[in-house]
Amino acid sequence: MGGPWEGLPRDFSTELRAEQQSLATEIIREIRSAVPEFSRPLSGKFGTGIQQGVETALAEFTDRVAGLPAPGPRQLRVYRSLGRGELSEGRSLDALQAAFRLGARIAWRRYARVARRRGLAAEQLVTLAEAVFAHIDEVAAASVQGYVDARTDRAGALGRARHRLHDLLLAGADPAELAAAARLADWPLPAQVAAVSLDPGPAHRQPSAPPARLPEYVLAGLDVPQPHLLLPDPAARSPIRSSRRRCTGAAR
Repeated sequence: MGGPWEGLPRDFSTELRAEQQSLATEIIREIRSAVPEFSRPLSGKFGTGIQQGVETALAEFTDRVAGLPAPGPRQLRVYRSLGRGELSEGRSLDALQAAFRLGARIAWRRYARVARRRGLAAEQLVTLAEAVFAHIDEVAAASVQGYVDARTDRAGALGRARHRLHDLLLAGADPAELAAAARLADWPLPAQVAAVSLDPGPAHRQPSAPPARLPEYVLAGLDVPQPHLLLPDPAARSPIRSSRRRCTGAAR
């Protein structure tokens, strides 16, 4: 198994388990008080996620002290869901990381009191602290992975939606269909669209500078015989002139 948990008595887990319910309540109360992003009522999916995250982390820590294996798929799903939830709320991971740190400090204080009642030696208290913060590092890493996975999924879905919108615009689709596709693509549908034809250049030619990132409002068709860009307003052509040249060669 490895890790600092091995330096603690296995039966110490029984005393820690007795603290779980009241400790979870204390941690959630303090997080809601100290972290503004989590101060709203714990209802719906948001509340369920926070409650499950705290309870799962405490139960898993006790299991590790008891000598049980590292977190399995169920626990990892709970932690990753916390990260996904932060992205869906439109936040960075800062608030969640602050909540993790606060929860770890509260858990350590409670566990230290239990350890002193038990009469654990000073070196075992140090081991207990290491175990608490190693555990919260694992929880945080899983939540970061969930956040990254969700962001990747969102980028992929948005890319597919914009590719479809690009094809519908070129095909002259029905206005209602275009409007629905534009909403899915998060692309404000304008009254006019500018099409910019690009020179693909010789196949062997190497770019003279690193490719520039095109602005968000540009729909690009580059992997076709006639590369092109679609812009939501003819007046928007000039701001991308330098990017266009660096990405694909000179514009026609």
